[in-house]
Amino acid sequence: MIRGLAASFLLLLAACGHNIPAVRQPGPAGTAATAQGLTPAQLDSLWGQLQDAMRRHKWDQANTLAERAILELPTSDPRASEARMDIGDIHVARKEYLEAAREYRRLSDDNPLNPLAPDALLRVGDAYGKLWRRPELDPTYGQSALATYQELISRYPESEAAKTAGQRIAALHGKF
Repeated sequence: MIRGLAASFLLLLAACGHNIPAVRQPGPAGTAATAQGLTPAQLDSLWGQLQDAMRRHKWDQANTLAERAILELPTSDPRASEARMDIGDIHVARKEYLEAAREYRRLSDDNPLNPLAPDALLRVGDAYGKLWRRPELDPTYGQSALATYQELISRYPESEAAKTAGQRIAALHGKF
């Protein structure tokens, strides 16, 4: 009986091993595909669909496409960071400011040398600012916005986003 169970286990193990997908698969016409199997033309099509959904304010569709783009695009492709920024923008459009702040923060922290990082930090501060609706109440979100703007100025002092953050800091001090 033990031999039968061992043989069954080995057959099951062997059968499972055949379903592991290859990391890189050849695409049509000899083009290389990404780790998920999309060719460059398919990635371009996905990106076009995402941009179209964003323009038409189809937030659910755009969010799905942006999430897929992040998974499918190589990390070296600048569109992957743009897709992360798009997800933050989708959350802002839905008035989901805390989720937007998380997405923007993720972009700036994961890719600090990315040209979008200063703008992402600015948008983190803006999202916290929108969460702080009544200054006379709990100032936690206002303090988070202020700290984020100050971080932006210290990390990217020469950026346009830093100049804007300076103006936003002045406005926040008026609310405090």
